[in-house]
Amino acid sequence: MKRGTAGIQGAAILRLSHLATRKLVMSGTPVPNAPDDLVPQFTFLYPEQPVTSSSVVERFRSVFVRTTKSELGLEMPVRVVRHVPMASAHSRLYAALASDAGRRLHGMNAGDRIQLRAIARCVMHLLQAASNPALLCGSSLMGHPLLTQAVEEGVPAKLAYACDLARRWAGDGHKVVIWSTFVATVEHVAGLLLDVGAHFIHGQVETSGDPDAFDTREAKLRDFNDPRSRCMVLVANPAACSEGISLHHVCHRAIYVDRSYNAAHYLQSEDRIHRIGLAADVQTLVTILETPGTIDESVARRLSAKVAMMQQILDDPDLSIKPLDLDADEGDGDLDADDITDLRALLAVQ
Repeated sequence: MKRGTAGIQGAAILRLSHLATRKLVMSGTPVPNAPDDLVPQFTFLYPEQPVTSSSVVERFRSVFVRTTKSELGLEMPVRVVRHVPMASAHSRLYAALASDAGRRLHGMNAGDRIQLRAIARCVMHLLQAASNPALLCGSSLMGHPLLTQAVEEGVPAKLAYACDLARRWAGDGHKVVIWSTFVATVEHVAGLLLDVGAHFIHGQVETSGDPDAFDTREAKLRDFNDPRSRCMVLVANPAACSEGISLHHVCHRAIYVDRSYNAAHYLQSEDRIHRIGLAADVQTLVTILETPGTIDESVARRLSAKVAMMQQILDDPDLSIKPLDLDADEGDGDLDADDITDLRALLAVQ
């Protein structure tokens, strides 16, 4: 709906607006990227009252109500950033891709749809390379010596760190959800953690209402949510699993192997283990893995900026994703123009 006339679904929803006698828009993340997100929502409710990105915020506030997490009695999650450096071959591959991306992004116009698709592919390759080089084996880089060396180096540092931490937590009796944007990484990490009964969920996992069905989304969730189960880890991607499920009764630990520029995916995925019904004495711990000097830094800045913007518009002081950076003392639909500007600035100094 937030795409409005720019999207097939959004345009269809707006065409139905005049048919309803009662209308209610419900969203936990009504403005994940910019005030423009609010325009189609307000237009659906009041098609006879034209608004723009500059006028919609004030009009929106008069018809909006939000219940904050503080009002629900939820303690804020503890977020920790862990800096995970790459191994040598992995680092060389990323440096080459970053250099190429810097040249490609220079002068590209994010307002041009064709160029935006090219930018999105470039950004996707950087996100993949920053966490799991094997994801690039299906690209034009297949067979390149740098990629071959990086893959032969073994399990990437971020994935190894996530597995070690998950095993440590599982050994202490904590269930863990691990998030990654990429389907292949989700399956790979789950495969590495079979010793702690890991399941995975992504968009290609089938759904079924049959309680006896095996290996379905529902079966995996039931097993993970069973306190008696040996399944201590669930690996998932936010695009498929960030809404509509509750893990907070059994799981209070999350690890992010990687994140995208999509603020809604991040907020909604975190809320799988931090939501109404959480016991008052339970601490929610979120660990975010980042590799210094990579696109991870740009993603972190842009997610913080988007959530801060939403906090201001919604007047919700609980909307903050500021982490505790414990390592500081140790040494297409997701992208907007500001994301690209931030990434260009990062690549320009490398």
